[in-house]
Amino acid sequence: MLRAFRLCAAVLIPLIAASCDPLPPPEHDESESAGQKEQNLMRLANGTRAAGDYSTAAELYRQAAAISGDDITPHLALASLYRQMRQPQAAVAVLQDARKLQPQNTEVLLALGAALVASGEPAQALPLYTQAAERAPDNPQAYNGQGVALDSLNRHDEAQNAYREAIAHGGDTPAVRNNLALSLVLSGEYDEAIAILKKLVASSTATATMRQNLALAYGLSGDRGKALSMGLRDLPPEQARENLKFYSYYRGARGREEPEKSKRHGEPTAVLQQEEPTEAAAPVTPVELSPPAP
Repeated sequence: MLRAFRLCAAVLIPLIAASCDPLPPPEHDESESAGQKEQNLMRLANGTRAAGDYSTAAELYRQAAAISGDDITPHLALASLYRQMRQPQAAVAVLQDARKLQPQNTEVLLALGAALVASGEPAQALPLYTQAAERAPDNPQAYNGQGVALDSLNRHDEAQNAYREAIAHGGDTPAVRNNLALSLVLSGEYDEAIAILKKLVASSTATATMRQNLALAYGLSGDRGKALSMGLRDLPPEQARENLKFYSYYRGARGREEPEKSKRHGEPTAVLQQEEPTEAAAPVTPVELSPPAP
């Protein structure tokens, strides 16, 4: 069983440098209400974000949040933007503020859980997902989030139960199926994982993430030929062949108790998805092992 792995983001988005000077607030008509000002700021922020000016959009969202009262819409938008900019810790801070305004809001609980997982804090995220599932038992995102957090803590059997709950509650999506399959890989259930991933890869919605997770499943099950063939679908030959070395190492190390030795080697990256998958490539690359966050 793999002892640890890292969550990898599946979408590569260019980071926009933050402006050195604070953005001056847009001019408003004196007769505007606070609600109208917030709506105007949100409209400007959304348009600026769509145009790719993330730093300006973030400042506009912050201004909207400052006058929003107990409306958490600007907070959620700003947190989403921070996640897009690969700044999950900033997203956590914004969502913690939103939670003070609406402690039981399911959307806030789910967003904060996702940001904490992305920040490497799955243990803190897990109770938020559990609370969200209790408040909205038919929301599959709560169970999928639980699964991602549990897999990050190497609690794979529990994670698989969570993914199956997501599927049972209307979350039978490629992203959730991908997560279930990958969790099965991490617990050594290769045949079931491969069966799920083969169906995903054969569908019209197949992504590079799914193909590389299937390559991982093939490689750890010992089928080097299929692992290489699938790896070459998205990776250069040298990377695909390098991955084979790691698959072989972990197959050989599974039955041996060598914790100190395993810490000195890279681990294939596993790709879990908290949102719908995208077509961005997610190559399996060696990374240093790190213990789960406390």
